[in-house]
Amino acid sequence: MEMVKTIKIPVAEEITNRKLNIINKISSRVTYGVMLYLEKIIEGGITKLSDANKYQREIREKTGLPSAFIQCARDRALWMYGCIGVIRSCIKSGRRE
Repeated sequence: MEMVKTIKIPVAEEITNRKLNIINKISSRVTYGVMLYLEKIIEGGITKLSDANKYQREIREKTGLPSAFIQCARDRALWMYGCIGVIRSCIKSGRRE
């Protein structure tokens, strides 16, 4: 049997709220970046990472996110665009999964 000890550390509510605000701001900016990437992807019919990377600087300037978060937004947008294509092809063929 393995024993695990848990230590509870009191945290001031101000610190917790400040950290939550930081997380909320970052997640909303990443969501905005995904939206911007998705617009560019749909406009140009982009399916490759190399083509989507052309917009990295523009989206970074608009959102103010570091490059790691921009890459995350790009990957999410490309994944979402791929899912949209699968849904459209299922609707055209009349099948449901």
